[in-house]
Amino acid sequence: MAAPNSKATLKEYIKRKLGAPVLEINLDDDQFDDRIDEALQYFHNYHYDGSIKTYLKHQMTDTKSAAMKGDEQFVENAAGTHDYANEIVKQQKNYIVLPDFVLAVMNIFPFNDKSNLNMFDMRYQLRLNDLYSLTSTNILYYEQVQQQLSLMQHVLVGRTPIRFNQHMNRLYLDMDVDSIYKDEHLIIECYRKLDPTDFT
Repeated sequence: MAAPNSKATLKEYIKRKLGAPVLEINLDDDQFDDRIDEALQYFHNYHYDGSIKTYLKHQMTDTKSAAMKGDEQFVENAAGTHDYANEIVKQQKNYIVLPDFVLAVMNIFPFNDKSNLNMFDMRYQLRLNDLYSLTSTNILYYEQVQQQLSLMQHVLVGRTPIRFNQHMNRLYLDMDVDSIYKDEHLIIECYRKLDPTDFT
Protein backbone atom coordinates (compact mmCIF):
# COMPACT_ATOMS: atom_id res chain seq x y z
CA MET A 1 0.00 0.00 0.00
CA ALA A 2 1.19 3.53 -0.77
CA ALA A 3 1.78 6.00 2.04
CA PRO A 4 -1.43 7.62 3.32
CA ASN A 5 -1.95 11.04 1.74
CA SER A 6 -5.22 12.12 3.39
CA LYS A 7 -7.10 11.64 6.65
CA ALA A 8 -9.42 9.06 5.05
CA THR A 9 -6.56 6.91 3.75
CA LEU A 10 -4.78 7.25 7.11
CA LYS A 11 -7.90 5.91 8.87
CA GLU A 12 -7.98 2.90 6.56
CA TYR A 13 -4.27 2.31 7.13
CA ILE A 14 -4.76 2.43 10.92
CA LYS A 15 -7.66 -0.03 10.72
CA ARG A 16 -5.54 -2.50 8.74
CA LYS A 17 -2.63 -2.10 11.20
CA LEU A 18 -5.07 -2.92 14.03
CA GLY A 19 -6.20 -6.10 12.26
CA ALA A 20 -9.17 -5.14 10.04
CA PRO A 21 -10.91 -6.74 8.18
CA VAL A 22 -10.04 -9.93 10.09
CA LEU A 23 -10.79 -8.21 13.40
CA GLU A 24 -13.78 -5.94 13.85
CA ILE A 25 -12.61 -2.45 14.83
CA ASN A 26 -15.36 -0.62 16.76
CA LEU A 27 -14.30 3.02 16.65
CA ASP A 28 -16.35 6.08 15.81
CA ASP A 29 -15.07 8.57 13.24
CA ASP A 30 -14.89 11.24 15.95
CA GLN A 31 -12.58 9.01 17.98
CA PHE A 32 -10.39 8.51 14.90
CA ASP A 33 -10.29 12.27 14.27
CA ASP A 34 -9.35 13.02 17.88
CA ARG A 35 -6.48 10.53 17.93
CA ILE A 36 -5.18 11.71 14.52
CA ASP A 37 -5.28 15.35 15.63
CA GLU A 38 -3.40 14.44 18.81
CA ALA A 39 -0.79 12.56 16.77
CA LEU A 40 -0.32 15.54 14.44
CA GLN A 41 0.02 17.91 17.39
CA TYR A 42 2.65 15.65 18.96
CA PHE A 43 4.45 15.43 15.60
CA HIS A 44 4.49 19.24 15.23
CA ASN A 45 5.81 19.83 18.73
CA TYR A 46 8.42 17.11 19.09
CA HIS A 47 9.53 15.79 15.71
CA TYR A 48 12.31 17.47 13.75
CA ASP A 49 10.34 17.40 10.49
CA GLY A 50 7.10 18.68 12.05
CA SER A 51 8.16 22.32 11.99
CA ILE A 52 10.18 24.65 9.81
CA LYS A 53 12.16 27.81 10.46
CA THR A 54 10.58 30.78 8.75
CA TYR A 55 10.41 34.57 8.78
CA LEU A 56 7.15 36.43 9.31
CA LYS A 57 6.59 40.04 8.32
CA HIS A 58 4.40 42.14 10.61
CA GLN A 59 3.50 45.74 9.81
CA MET A 60 3.13 48.17 12.71
CA THR A 61 0.26 50.55 11.98
CA ASP A 62 -0.85 53.52 14.08
CA THR A 63 -3.74 51.55 15.60
CA LYS A 64 -1.44 48.67 16.62
CA SER A 65 1.09 51.06 18.15
CA ALA A 66 -1.66 52.88 20.05
CA ALA A 67 -3.04 49.57 21.35
CA MET A 68 0.45 48.53 22.54
CA LYS A 69 0.71 51.72 24.62
CA GLY A 70 -2.48 50.89 26.54
CA ASP A 71 -2.74 48.95 29.76
CA GLU A 72 -4.53 45.77 30.77
CA GLN A 73 -6.10 46.02 34.21
CA PHE A 74 -6.57 43.16 36.66
CA VAL A 75 -8.38 43.17 40.00
CA GLU A 76 -6.80 40.78 42.49
CA ASN A 77 -8.10 39.40 45.77
CA ALA A 78 -6.18 37.24 48.23
CA ALA A 79 -6.90 35.66 51.59
CA GLY A 80 -4.75 34.29 54.37
CA THR A 81 -1.58 35.94 55.66
CA HIS A 82 -1.44 38.26 52.63
CA ASP A 83 -5.02 39.42 52.90
CA TYR A 84 -6.04 42.13 50.44
CA ALA A 85 -9.11 42.91 48.39
CA ASN A 86 -9.68 44.70 45.10
CA GLU A 87 -5.99 45.25 44.43
CA ILE A 88 -5.67 46.82 40.96
CA VAL A 89 -2.70 45.64 38.89
CA LYS A 90 -1.84 47.07 35.46
CA GLN A 91 0.23 45.56 32.71
CA GLN A 92 1.20 47.23 29.45
CA LYS A 93 -0.18 45.66 26.28
CA ASN A 94 3.19 45.69 24.56
CA TYR A 95 2.50 42.59 22.49
CA ILE A 96 1.45 41.59 19.01
CA VAL A 97 -0.70 38.53 18.34
CA LEU A 98 0.83 35.86 16.13
CA PRO A 99 -0.96 33.08 14.20
CA ASP A 100 -1.72 29.72 15.83
CA PHE A 101 0.84 27.88 13.70
CA VAL A 102 3.82 29.64 15.37
CA LEU A 103 5.63 27.30 17.79
CA ALA A 104 8.55 29.45 18.94
CA VAL A 105 10.03 32.89 18.28
CA MET A 106 13.80 33.11 18.12
CA ASN A 107 14.51 36.72 17.25
CA ILE A 108 13.25 39.94 15.73
CA PHE A 109 15.54 41.80 13.39
CA PRO A 110 16.85 45.23 14.35
CA PHE A 111 14.60 48.15 13.60
CA ASN A 112 17.28 50.41 12.18
CA ASP A 113 17.67 50.28 8.41
CA LYS A 114 21.36 49.86 7.59
CA SER A 115 20.86 50.80 3.95
CA ASN A 116 19.62 54.26 4.93
CA LEU A 117 22.83 55.79 6.30
CA ASN A 118 23.41 59.51 6.49
CA MET A 119 26.80 61.20 6.25
CA PHE A 120 27.05 61.73 10.03
CA ASP A 121 26.76 58.02 10.76
CA MET A 122 29.95 56.35 12.01
CA ARG A 123 29.60 53.39 9.64
CA TYR A 124 29.20 55.73 6.68
CA GLN A 125 32.35 57.67 7.61
CA LEU A 126 34.37 54.47 8.02
CA ARG A 127 33.24 53.15 4.67
CA LEU A 128 33.91 56.49 3.01
CA ASN A 129 37.45 56.66 4.35
CA ASP A 130 38.39 52.99 4.03
CA LEU A 131 36.83 51.82 0.78
CA TYR A 132 39.34 53.69 -1.35
CA SER A 133 42.27 51.91 0.28
CA LEU A 134 40.69 48.44 0.18
CA THR A 135 41.94 47.80 -3.35
CA SER A 136 45.58 48.20 -2.28
CA THR A 137 45.32 46.57 1.17
CA ASN A 138 43.85 43.47 2.68
CA ILE A 139 40.10 43.31 3.40
CA LEU A 140 40.91 41.79 6.80
CA TYR A 141 41.17 45.22 8.44
CA TYR A 142 37.73 46.21 7.13
CA GLU A 143 36.22 42.98 8.49
CA GLN A 144 37.82 43.57 11.89
CA VAL A 145 36.41 47.12 12.04
CA GLN A 146 32.93 45.85 11.16
CA GLN A 147 33.14 43.22 13.89
CA GLN A 148 34.26 45.86 16.38
CA LEU A 149 31.29 48.09 15.42
CA SER A 150 28.94 45.12 15.74
CA LEU A 151 30.33 44.37 19.22
CA MET A 152 29.88 48.01 20.27
CA GLN A 153 26.29 47.94 18.98
CA HIS A 154 25.64 44.73 20.92
CA VAL A 155 27.18 45.99 24.18
CA LEU A 156 25.91 49.59 24.15
CA VAL A 157 22.51 49.16 22.48
CA GLY A 158 21.80 45.43 22.61
CA ARG A 159 18.90 43.49 21.21
CA THR A 160 15.24 44.13 21.83
CA PRO A 161 14.13 41.73 24.60
CA ILE A 162 11.24 39.54 23.49
CA ARG A 163 8.95 37.05 25.21
CA PHE A 164 6.67 34.54 23.48
CA ASN A 165 4.19 32.02 24.82
CA GLN A 166 2.70 29.55 22.35
CA HIS A 167 -0.54 29.09 24.31
CA MET A 168 -1.22 32.83 24.38
CA ASN A 169 0.03 33.52 20.81
CA ARG A 170 1.47 36.79 22.09
CA LEU A 171 4.90 38.15 21.21
CA TYR A 172 5.86 40.70 23.87
CA LEU A 173 8.29 43.44 22.80
CA ASP A 174 9.95 44.86 25.91
CA MET A 175 10.83 48.21 24.40
CA ASP A 176 9.65 51.77 23.92
CA VAL A 177 6.80 51.54 21.41
CA ASP A 178 7.45 55.13 20.28
CA SER A 179 10.76 54.00 18.76
CA ILE A 180 8.86 52.02 16.11
CA TYR A 181 8.10 54.12 13.06
CA LYS A 182 4.68 54.24 11.45
CA ASP A 183 4.08 51.37 8.98
CA GLU A 184 7.45 49.85 9.85
CA HIS A 185 7.78 46.11 9.26
CA LEU A 186 9.02 43.77 11.96
CA ILE A 187 10.78 40.66 10.68
CA ILE A 188 10.16 37.80 13.11
CA GLU A 189 12.40 34.72 13.03
CA CYS A 190 10.33 31.80 14.24
CA TYR A 191 9.45 28.12 13.92
CA ARG A 192 6.04 27.25 12.53
CA LYS A 193 4.04 24.04 12.18
CA LEU A 194 3.81 22.38 8.80
CA ASP A 195 0.33 22.55 7.33
CA PRO A 196 -0.86 18.94 6.83
CA THR A 197 -3.23 20.03 4.04
CA ASP A 198 -0.27 21.28 1.98
CA PHE A 199 2.51 18.88 3.04
CA THR A 200 1.74 15.19 3.63
